[in-house]
Amino acid sequence: MKLSVVALDYDGTIASKGRSYRAALDAVRKARARGVAMILVTRRILSNLKRILPEHDLYNCHAIS
Repeated sequence: MKLSVVALDYDGTIASKGRSYRAALDAVRKARARGVAMILVTRRILSNLKRILPEHDLYNCHAIS
């Protein structure tokens, strides 16, 4: 079994000033279509992140204390 996972930071990597980069979203969509699990890594509060990132469903988002 091959496991493919990519972890991305939110601020400054896929987004800036609360807005996602279009190229980053396109790349995430393409990777997911190929079966790659996308993990979003951030220190932001999950409920706040879901509010500012409408595409949060593209990532495996879970809060860790």
